Amino acid sequence: MKRLKKWCLTLTVALTALTANAGELQKPTEKPRVLISTDIGGTDPDDNQSIAHLMMYTDLFDLEGLVSSPSFGSGSAKEIFRMIDVFEKDYPVLRRHAKVMAPDELRPLVKQGRTSELPACGYAEPTEGSDWIVKCARKDDPRPLYVLVWGCLEDVAQALHDAPDIASKIRVYWIGGPNKKWGVNGYCYIVENFPNLWMIENNTTYRAFIYDSKNKDQWNLGFYETFIKDAGHLGRDFAAYYKGNPKLGDTPSLLYLMKNPDPSNPELQSWGGRFVKCSRTPKTVFRRATTAKDTVQICGIIEWQLKGPKRKDIAIDSACITLDIRKQQWKGYYKGNGLYVVRHSTYYTGTLDYTITSTVKGFKPIKGQITVENTWDNRKNATDYQVGTQWWTDSHAPGDFDRNCAGARYQLIVREEIMRDWAQRWQWLKDEDEEAYIFTSFREPSTDGMRYLYSYDALHWDTIPGVIMPPMIGNEKPYTDAFTGEEKWPNFAPQQRCLRDPSIIQGPDGTFHLVWTTQWSGSRFFGYASSKDLIHWSEQREIHVMDDIPTNNVWAPELFYDEDLKLYFIIWSSQIDPKAYTDADKLGTNNCHRLWYTTTKDFQTFTPAKRYYDPGFNSIDGFLIKRAPKDYVLVVKDNRKPGFSNLFCVFSESPYGPFKNPTERIGRTFSEGPCAVQLPDGEWLIYFDQYHPQEYTAVSTRDFKTFTSAASRVSIPETHKHGTIVKIKKSLLDKILNAGNALNDK
Repeated sequence: MKRLKKWCLTLTVALTALTANAGELQKPTEKPRVLISTDIGGTDPDDNQSIAHLMMYTDLFDLEGLVSSPSFGSGSAKEIFRMIDVFEKDYPVLRRHAKVMAPDELRPLVKQGRTSELPACGYAEPTEGSDWIVKCARKDDPRPLYVLVWGCLEDVAQALHDAPDIASKIRVYWIGGPNKKWGVNGYCYIVENFPNLWMIENNTTYRAFIYDSKNKDQWNLGFYETFIKDAGHLGRDFAAYYKGNPKLGDTPSLLYLMKNPDPSNPELQSWGGRFVKCSRTPKTVFRRATTAKDTVQICGIIEWQLKGPKRKDIAIDSACITLDIRKQQWKGYYKGNGLYVVRHSTYYTGTLDYTITSTVKGFKPIKGQITVENTWDNRKNATDYQVGTQWWTDSHAPGDFDRNCAGARYQLIVREEIMRDWAQRWQWLKDEDEEAYIFTSFREPSTDGMRYLYSYDALHWDTIPGVIMPPMIGNEKPYTDAFTGEEKWPNFAPQQRCLRDPSIIQGPDGTFHLVWTTQWSGSRFFGYASSKDLIHWSEQREIHVMDDIPTNNVWAPELFYDEDLKLYFIIWSSQIDPKAYTDADKLGTNNCHRLWYTTTKDFQTFTPAKRYYDPGFNSIDGFLIKRAPKDYVLVVKDNRKPGFSNLFCVFSESPYGPFKNPTERIGRTFSEGPCAVQLPDGEWLIYFDQYHPQEYTAVSTRDFKTFTSAASRVSIPETHKHGTIVKIKKSLLDKILNAGNALNDK
C-alpha cells in the first residue's frame, strides 16, 4: 500500500509539472514540410472542420499536398476544392493578420487518391495522390516530409510500394483508431514491409481533443456560439458539421507540428500529444470460431484463418467471405489451398458477436464472439507485428487515460490553450466583418419599387439611395369581385404595378428570400424573388396561394424560417366572405380579414393555404417571432375600425399554433405593419407604422408582456413604410451602399 501511495504521489507531481510545462511549448525551429491525406466528404464530416483549421494556419507550414483518400463513403477532391472556395472569401481578412497561403496556391496541391479500400495484398495501381506523395518525398530538401493521415493509409501504402526509397524521407502521423478498421489491408502492408518507418500511430490520444458533449463551457459545446458563429464564410460553413461542435478528430496531427520544439521526438509533450515507443503492434490470429473467452487488444489486428473448400476457380486474394460484426460487413479473401482469411480491427471494447459467411459452396459459416480489452502492451503474441525503433503509439500507463482513452491525458492538458489560440483567429474574421442591418422599405404610392434603409445598431436608420427592385409583376387590369361578381379596378394605384410591404429573410444557405404585396386589391397572389447579395435579384414570380379560396386580396406576406423544422412559413391577410362576419367584425367599417399561411422548403412547391390565426374579428399584419424552442410570439394588428386598429401579441408552443393569451394593446390607435429585431443585449424592438399621425416608431420589450415606447431612441426617415429587418455583414452593406449610390434616386 505504501508503494502504491508513493507511486500515485510521484505520478501526480509529474502530471502537475507536465501541465505547467505544456503552456511553455515552443514552435519548431524551422517550418515543417506537410502533406495531408484526408477522407474528407467520406464517412465523418470532422475532416471539413480540420481542413478549415488547417487553412487558417498555413502560415506555420510548408504545405505540399492535399490528397483525397476516401476509401469508404462519397468523398473526393471536389470537397477539398469546395472548402478552398469557402476559404477564398475569407482569405483577404486572414491574410492581413497572418501569411496564410492563397487559394490559388492551395488548389494545385489537391490530388485525388484511392476511392476504395486496398485488396488483401495492401497495394494496387498508383493514384494521382500516391504519385504526388512520391514526388513530394523525393524533393531535394533536407527536411523530412510529414505525411499527416486523416483516414486510411491506402495512398501511403501505395506510395511506399511504388517507391520504397521514400520510407526514409517521410514521417507519418496517423490518426488510427477507427480508421484502422476501414483500411486494415493498407496498415498491414506497411507494418509488415516497412517496420522501420517513422510512425506515430495515434489510436486514442486524439480523442481528448474532441469536444466534451457533457460540457457546456466555451471550449466545448459553447465554442461555436462563442467564437465561430458569424465569423466569416468559414464560420457559416462550420455550422454544417456536428452543428458546429468542434470534433476535429484529425487536427492533433497538425497540432503536433504547431507547438513542438522537437517534432523528431514524439516522446516530448506537444500540442498533438505525447507518445511512447513500441516494439510491436498487436496481431492475434485465430484458426477457429472464437468465444467470449478469447481476448484481443483494442485497435489491434484480429485475423481469422479458416479452412474451407479448395477452389482452383477462385483467384488468390479474391474477396469471397464476409465478416459481419457490429452491424458492419467486411471483406475476407481466398489465399489458396483452401485457406480463407479475414482481418479486422476495432476500438470498441467488450464482447462482440460476429458471423463469417460465404457464397462459396461448401464453406461452413461460423458464428462466435470476441472480447476486446482496453490494453495494448500488457501481453505479447507470437503473431504480433514487430516494428523498429521509430514507431510510437498511445501511452497505456494507468495515469495517462482520459475518458477511457489511452494517452488522451497528454492531449487534454493542452486543449484549452489550443482552443484559445484558434479563437483568436476566428476573432479576426468577426472583427473584420461585424454585423449591420437592412430594413426593407417602400414609399407611397408603392409603384416605384423596393428600397432599403440601413443601420449599424438597429436603432438609427439612414436611406440607401435609389430603387433596388422595381415591380415587374402584378395586377394592372380590372378584376371580378369574389363576393359580388362586379368588375372593379384596384382601388389603389389602378393600372399600375405595386410593390409594398416587402418582407425579407436569409435562409440557412445564405440566400435572401423576399415576398411582397403586389396590389391593394384584385390579387390572389404575392410576389417572390431571391438574391445572394441583396443587389442582384432573380426574376420575379407570382405565388398563387388563394386561387381556390374566395377573396379579393393578399396583403402583407411575412416570412419566417423555423430552424428545427427546416421550413419556411409565409403568413398574410386576406379578405373573408361578408356572410361569415362575426358580431365583432361588424363593429368596424373596413373589409374584414383573417391571417392565412402556407409553408415551403424550396419556394418551388407550397402547401395549400390555411387559416393561421383567427381571433374572431378583423385582423391583419401577422409577424412571427421565435424566442426559444417551443416559444413563439405572433404580433398581430386588430383591424377593426373605428376605435381599434392597434397591435397585440399572442403565444404558442408551435409555429403552427394555436396562439393564445393575447396581451394588452401595443402603441396607440392606427398602428400597423409590425416587425421585430433583437438587439445584442437581448432586448427586442417592435417597429410599426403609426399612420395617424404619420410616424414610424417602435416599442421595446424583454418579455413581450410589458412594452415601453422607444420613440426617443430610434430615428427613421420620414418616407419609410412597412418592411422587415435582416442582419447582414458590414462588408456586404458596403457593396450595397456602393450599388445604391450608383442608382438614380427617384
